[in-house]
Amino acid sequence: MIPISRPLRTAATAALSLALANPLASASAMLTSASAMLTSASAMLTSASAMVPTSTSAFGGQAVDKTETELREDIDFARGLAADWQFIDLAESVLEGLASSKLDRDLRQELELARCEVYGAGARYSADPNLREQLFVQALDSYRNYIDNNERSPVIADAKRSYVDLGAAYIASMEMALEDAVGEEATRIRETLADRLEELLQYAGEQVAELNAVTGLTERERQELAKLMLYRAQMALTYGRLGDDYSSYLDSAATFVEDLTFAFGSTSGWGLSAYLVLGDVYKAQGAPADAADMYVFVVDTTIPFDRSAWSAWIAEAQPSQARLDGLWYFVELGTPKLIEAQLAAGDAEGALTSALHFQNTWRREGFNLSPQGYLAMLSVARTLLDVGGFLGGDREELAWFESYEAAKDAGNNDRRIRPSADLALELAGLVNEQNVGNTLQIRAQRLIADAIGRPGVEVDLTVLFEAAKGYYNSQDYDRAIGAFRSVMAAAKDETARRLHYPKVLWYIGRSFQRLDRQLEAAMAFREGIERWSGDAEYDAQNANGYYSAMQLVRRTIKDDQEIERRFREAESYKASLGDNTDIVYTQAMRAFDEKDFDFARETFQQVESQATNYEKSLVKAARCFYETGKLDQALAELDAYLQNFVADPRNRLGPTETARQAARDEATAEAVYFQGQIAWDQGRHADVVKLYGDFADRFPGQSDLAAATLYYCIQSSLELDDLAGAKRFEQRLVKEFPTAQWTGNGATRLFNHVADARDRALQAGDVEVAKQMLREMASYLEISNSLATTPSFRSLLQEARLWRDLGEWSKAEVIFAGLARDYANSSDAQEAGTIESSVIPDLALCLIEQRRSAEALELLVPLVPDPEDKEAKVPAQATIETFCRAVAGWVEGDPSNPTIVPGVGDAAQLDRAGQWWRKISNRYTKWLDCDWYQTEFNRAWNYYQYSKLDSEKLEVAKQIVRVIKTETGSSFALVEDNCDDDPRVRDLFRWLDQQL
Repeated sequence: MIPISRPLRTAATAALSLALANPLASASAMLTSASAMLTSASAMLTSASAMVPTSTSAFGGQAVDKTETELREDIDFARGLAADWQFIDLAESVLEGLASSKLDRDLRQELELARCEVYGAGARYSADPNLREQLFVQALDSYRNYIDNNERSPVIADAKRSYVDLGAAYIASMEMALEDAVGEEATRIRETLADRLEELLQYAGEQVAELNAVTGLTERERQELAKLMLYRAQMALTYGRLGDDYSSYLDSAATFVEDLTFAFGSTSGWGLSAYLVLGDVYKAQGAPADAADMYVFVVDTTIPFDRSAWSAWIAEAQPSQARLDGLWYFVELGTPKLIEAQLAAGDAEGALTSALHFQNTWRREGFNLSPQGYLAMLSVARTLLDVGGFLGGDREELAWFESYEAAKDAGNNDRRIRPSADLALELAGLVNEQNVGNTLQIRAQRLIADAIGRPGVEVDLTVLFEAAKGYYNSQDYDRAIGAFRSVMAAAKDETARRLHYPKVLWYIGRSFQRLDRQLEAAMAFREGIERWSGDAEYDAQNANGYYSAMQLVRRTIKDDQEIERRFREAESYKASLGDNTDIVYTQAMRAFDEKDFDFARETFQQVESQATNYEKSLVKAARCFYETGKLDQALAELDAYLQNFVADPRNRLGPTETARQAARDEATAEAVYFQGQIAWDQGRHADVVKLYGDFADRFPGQSDLAAATLYYCIQSSLELDDLAGAKRFEQRLVKEFPTAQWTGNGATRLFNHVADARDRALQAGDVEVAKQMLREMASYLEISNSLATTPSFRSLLQEARLWRDLGEWSKAEVIFAGLARDYANSSDAQEAGTIESSVIPDLALCLIEQRRSAEALELLVPLVPDPEDKEAKVPAQATIETFCRAVAGWVEGDPSNPTIVPGVGDAAQLDRAGQWWRKISNRYTKWLDCDWYQTEFNRAWNYYQYSKLDSEKLEVAKQIVRVIKTETGSSFALVEDNCDDDPRVRDLFRWLDQQL
């Protein structure tokens, strides 16, 4: 191989850019150009090595001595080919070419390290399990060879850490392979893992020791240390699970977990991850109760089982959504492990508690589910199904009861009681619906199938049908046929049969086809047409199925009159039912809606070009690729439709073709929208903004999609660190789609982003910047809450507090008043408690600040008890101070000539306020705290106002001021000294002294 030339590298880069990063370019030009350029590049690389001596360039001239910068650019180019585009072969060609260049020691070391990274990228991204293992081994061996031969390299430490990082990915991949392996293959994988683990553990330990020896690690280095420590514990756990010969490594894993939690804290993210590993260790050691204790710690630390503790923390910490999502993820990870361990330990009650904790928290807090969350939901469903019994309460706070009577005795009415199996089926159905085409759906459908086979579990035909589809989707066609026949047997009346039989018979026919039992398939399809016709969509599907099955039967059984007659009959049905273009499009849409995307795509491609919905079918066929994760194929077809078909003059529509034009408008809008979705899925955020930025203008009739595109522009702008751009898109959403859900979603996204930025500003000490951000947060949360169908108590409370902190008293008052009205009698004890302890006092503060002291005092009197009542509940100090202000009034403005705001309290209330000021004063350090002087001033002011109703109280006010004056000097100079040289409190005392 020869060094890759700059023109050749430039050509390859341009080709890749055309092929992967320009969805708006002409599809034919793009693909032709990219293909030609890549072919040329590959050919030049290949032929150059075979035909040209290494002393010459690829273009026939003399050898080109590249600069160090150019050589590094070529190395980075190879890295990008592998990591960004997964073109491993081309990346290897580039590196092989560079290997013959004149490289100094540092560049040659960098080249070898890049080769390791290329193989590693190939291993991580390969979909072929055999090739993936091969590339992993090649990459790990390359790293090991580099480490052994470059001990003095300036990047040797990074190389060793990358080696451990790649090793962790390799072990995880091999563990997954081991789960499905049996016999000799399982033995081979165990032995391979054991050989590699010993070396990786050694390197992980060395890297941990090396970083631990460094004084004053940077934050990045600390995170790297934590990751290595976690990898080391996970590797030891894997080693220990390989068999009895390696069980001692489980003790090592436990020790490594202890090291990690000691270094980073038990409740840090790293610590919690470590405790999950420790739980796995105990589980592997046959101690499920101990494992459960570890999992309980993780779940209870992140979102406590005690709901009151969680609510109190929320009220105090007011965490961002990003922080809450991080906590929830640990609950998703820990719950399935916890339930399994509790059941293994014989603690069915604990497993049920854990299951309901997950269910209730998810319902109450509205968290999104990750794939781990769906796995947890299936564990919850399985637990409810196995335990049985009944559930009572509302959907956000379910409790388990052994019997219907027990649930009734607990105060639940009939509407609040349901069998546990009902919720189990509901949750399994949810997982089934939201995970089309992956293993989660198959697991859910198997659970449904298990449930319906249990005595006493009553389900409707729809659930039976979904269970049968579970066998069909998992390719267990024999069981699928039996399950679909059970659906038919369960249909007791004519209406149910008419509704279900056509599609059930189609699935039976398809199952027989997959088993290559074509005649039986044909008879199933025929029965659907002959006896149960009337469903236009499934009539067409059964007609097409009957015809395709009889075609195959006819080829196998030749010259049979009965087969020939059936084939002609199938031909007739296909002509009358299957070839109707509207029906074909409708049946394709039905399959699409049922998420049978392979069949839907086949059917969309059967829509004839003269059909009105033809262009919509082209786009929908591409969408089938998208829905099954084949993004590149989907993008190619969408580009071809927009840039080839629509742009072709031969496909121009006339002024009278209004129906076809409407269909084209819909199809083009959908095509552009999914170009953007693919760009989003692939992380090409600049392309998302480019495609979606003017979508609303280009497709004015697509308001729902237009609003969604603006939301994705917000998301992508934030990913591109363009906060100003994100704000502009939200402003447009507010202006053009003021009631759209996407407008609220965009506001929520910006709120979370600004909230995180404000946290960083506060940490950096930028108080003014943080205050500006507070107003933005309030505005975004206002939009989000106004558009939510039922904004949560927590979200409304957060918005009200933001307006309060900004001094927007009337805005805050409206929300606080609404909360006090709507939640004062809430069945949720925590919400009701928050109303009393926080909402009403804050409402009173808003009224005070608007000079409505009488209304504020009316709210506060029930909350502020006699200070001598030792049995009474003592409110927060801020509540007491607001009460005292309402009673005695206050002074504000220039302290030497202040404005007096009168109070509205009577003598008894003034007496109570005076006593409270004394108690508050005792909380501070006398003579030293500025807060103590301010409180003493407030106490004196209170008695000064009290003296207007009881003249004897004037002496009390004078005495308070006199004592301060005696101790701080006639001009109260020491007051200023103890208030960080702020003269305000000193001037207040001077002014009050004059009044007295």
